[in-house]
Amino acid sequence: RLEKEKKQKEEYESCLIRPLDENDNGDEINKFITEFNTYLNDKYRASVMYEDLTYGFTFAHEYEEHYYAASTIKSLAAMYIYEKAYAGEINLDDTMTYSSKYRRGTSLEMKNHKYGEKISLRDLVKYSITVSDNTAHYMLFNYIGVNKLKEYGNIMGANLTHLNGDLFGYIDLD
Repeated sequence: RLEKEKKQKEEYESCLIRPLDENDNGDEINKFITEFNTYLNDKYRASVMYEDLTYGFTFAHEYEEHYYAASTIKSLAAMYIYEKAYAGEINLDDTMTYSSKYRRGTSLEMKNHKYGEKISLRDLVKYSITVSDNTAHYMLFNYIGVNKLKEYGNIMGANLTHLNGDLFGYIDLD
């Protein structure tokens, strides 16, 4: 009897550390996954990737698709700026001079500034992220440079960053 209990305990502990796979899903989980995939296909053009790092459960829906980045690219520029500031390579209080060449539509914060005014990198990141200010993003884009941002995107796993050469481009996480 002790031998049987010991074996059951070993099997149980082995099961706990083994990553989950789709064969471990019960009927209820498989039904939910099917319904969720159907819902996404019917309502959206979207990719989803979920991984439970504790138990190893993963869910993926169209995760290999690539989408136009639009304003999500602003987060990559912000991450670049903050990482460089953390490394001491730039100072968030460094400034750029606002000029008409940077003016873009949808500039909810930058419209409150005048040409010739100096704007800190800290404020440009804040405007770019909090209200999706396109002028602030364009200023950061010019500060960083397209090649550096593409290189940074590649390091982060976003291998299609600025593939089309515009301000936003494609972004992926292959």
